[in-house]
Formats: sequence, C-alpha cells, structure tokens
Amino acid sequence: MKWLVKKDYQELKRMNGGKIVELWDGVEAKVLKTTFGGMYFVRVDIGVEKEVWISREWFTKK
Repeated sequence: MKWLVKKDYQELKRMNGGKIVELWDGVEAKVLKTTFGGMYFVRVDIGVEKEVWISREWFTKK
C-alpha cells in the first residue's frame, strides 16, 4: 500500500521523530524515524507500527 503524506517535501525533510503527519486516508501517524536517500523512508506508528516508503513524486504541496 502506497501512503501519501500531505506535507511539502522540504517540510517533511526537516521533520524529526515524534512529529505527527496526516495520511491521505485521514489517519494521523507519528513519525518514528526519517532517512533520505534514493527513497524517502518514513517509519510511522499508527497504533500498529508500519514502515512506509515514500518516493519524491508521491509528495504533495500544501
């Protein structure tokens, strides 16, 4: 499942663990870790911990 985050790319890049992001399905997620390389990896906790991979083209502007 591909999850889109309603965050500007630069804003997400500045995020630290513990921040809350809103997913397109309306679920709010707590960011546990972010790393940036070829892919943008955001590990989120939505009750059950999920690992979510986000590529640059999936980001949306506010």
